[in-house]
Formats: sequence, structure tokens, C-alpha cells
Amino acid sequence: MGSPPPVDPRILRTHAGNLELLGYRIESVGYVSAGAALRTGVFGDLCAPMASLIEDRHRDQDQLTGRFPENLEIATHKLHRMADGKRNGNRDRRPDYWASTGRGKNRKVTGNGTGSRPGRAGDFDALVAKFRERTWIDDRLAPRGDGAARGPAAPMRSRGDVNPAAPLADSFRSLIDRMEVDREAAAAAARRWALIAAELREIAADLEWSLEADLKGWSGPDHLAYQELMAHNVNGIAAVAATAAMLGHAVEGVAGAVGSTREAVSGLADRLASAGLEAVPWSVQRILGLYRAAFRIWALVLGYVRALARSMAHLRTMLGVRQPGARVAQGP
Repeated sequence: MGSPPPVDPRILRTHAGNLELLGYRIESVGYVSAGAALRTGVFGDLCAPMASLIEDRHRDQDQLTGRFPENLEIATHKLHRMADGKRNGNRDRRPDYWASTGRGKNRKVTGNGTGSRPGRAGDFDALVAKFRERTWIDDRLAPRGDGAARGPAAPMRSRGDVNPAAPLADSFRSLIDRMEVDREAAAAAARRWALIAAELREIAADLEWSLEADLKGWSGPDHLAYQELMAHNVNGIAAVAATAAMLGHAVEGVAGAVGSTREAVSGLADRLASAGLEAVPWSVQRILGLYRAAFRIWALVLGYVRALARSMAHLRTMLGVRQPGARVAQGP
């Protein structure tokens, strides 16, 4: 028989039951997460790598989230063993029973014999706000970064099927087609991420509340060691909730930035078409004017495409991806 626990066993068993329910809730998040998957072409062919990058983060997110039900299951098992007076041979006053793997012996202890406890769920609002406010989107695209985009590119307008600007604008049409965003799929994925983030935030808050409300009759080194261990789970769940929110805002932002670029390029293609019509009937002066206008329009198109590329590079950095060619600082 193990030694009796230094706390009412009913307190431990009640808390263990609450942990078990929270574990089931975290597992259910995985089913919602499956609906947040992005197909490669959701942002158009031009930004297909961003969909792949977000999906990589999606898989990482699922892997991290899947660890917490296991953590809570282990804690539940230990709580029941403690309620039954069984501590795997550990003496009642040793905190090692609640130390996670690799933390028992080398755990830092303060002057009063208790471990250094981390804070409660961190405040991730500032980080999430950067994604929500789309600070990573270039100023040229940000004002219209709402996901709006024109339909398929219209045929080049002409008089009598003769428009000298048509050959110059062919590449515009190809570029426009490569930026066709599946807005419905992007919006559905963003909604899923919002649901995941909200549920995980609520789970973190409920776990934090349970640690305070369920365990008022428990004190001593065991209690402090357990609270320290579970505080890491509270912070971890809050962190994956923040990541889920950031991924949802990233999906919306990429769709908006690509849609804004597509709309801008479509408008410039229309300007080029109008310039071509003004060159008919042909004359040397009109053709020269057309090519000058085409050069200016091409420069504007290039500016929008560069703005889109800068935006995607900034987002990759915010998602923790090192840019190709980036140099890693070496130590002295």
C-alpha cells in the first residue's frame, strides 16, 4: 500500500476528471483542423508556394496540438495514482513525481524550496495583431487587400479586330490568369482557423481556471510542482491558439494581396488596351505614343508584382522561414 496523499483524494479525482474532458476537447480540434487544409492553387499559380508553406505550418500545428491530450492523460493518470496513495516509490515531499522528463534532478529551486514557476498564459495579442492588421503587406497593396478580384481577364478590346497593343498585352493576360484566387476556399480555411483559435483559447482559459478552482485544498511542494508543470501546458495551448489565429489571418492576407495585385494589373491591361485603340488609325506619332504608354504601364505592373513579392517575403519571415540566400551570423 502506498502512503496516503497529503490532500483530499476527492479533490484530485475531480480535477483529473476535468483534465480528461479538456483532453477530449483538444482532440476534437483535430477534426476541425482537417477542414482548414489548403490546396496548392488556392492563391493562384503565382503564389502557389505560399499555400504549400501555410500547409507545412498546418502540419506542424496539428503535431503540436496533438501533444497536449497526451500530456493531460499522463497528468490524469498520476493524479489518480496520487489519490490512491501510490507515488511510484517517491517520498511524499519530493517534487520529482510531477517533473516532466529531464527536469527532475536539474530543476532550479528557489530559496524557499519551490521551483521557479512560469507565468500564466502569455499575451499573444500583439503578435496576432501583426497578422490581423496585415502589417506585412506592402503599402501599395494594403489599401485593397480585401480579397476582392476581378473575374477572368476580358479579351483585348479592338476596333475591327485591329489593336496594336494586343501583342504587348498578351503577357498581362497570362499574369492575370496566374493570380486567380479561389476566394471561397481561402475564406473557408480562414473561418476554420478562427474556430480552432477560439476553441484553443477557451481550453487554455478553462485549464487555467481548473488549476485555480479545483485545487484550493491542495498545498505544499507537490502542489507547486504540479502547478509549474501545468502552467507550461496552459502557455503551450495558448501559443498554438495564437498560431492558429495567425495562420487564419495569413490565409486572408495572401488572398487579399494577390487579389489586389490581380485587380491592379487588370486595370493596367485595360489602360493599355485603351492606349492601343487611340493609336488607330496608325501613325508614327501615335505608335510612338503607344510604346511610351506601354513602357510606363509595364513599369507600373512590375512595381505591383515586386510589391507582392516583398509582401510574401515578409510573411515568410513572420512565419519563421529563412529567406533563400539569407546568411546566418557566425559566432566569434
